[in-house]
Amino acid sequence: MDERAYPEDIGSTLRYQPALAALPERHPLPPPLGVEELDEFLARERQADDRRLARFETLSPAAG
Repeated sequence: MDERAYPEDIGSTLRYQPALAALPERHPLPPPLGVEELDEFLARERQADDRRLARFETLSPAAG
């Protein structure tokens, strides 16, 4: 994400929080994955080049 185009604005989140909280739920949250299910998902994602649902990146510390 381009932080210059989308600067961090905590105030907007706080201002709109009541309105966001008032929105009805669209879909119920699924139950959390167990460790074995997560390992299986990650193994499949690492093998699937053409239909990746997740991307794995190594992040470096922000330059200060």
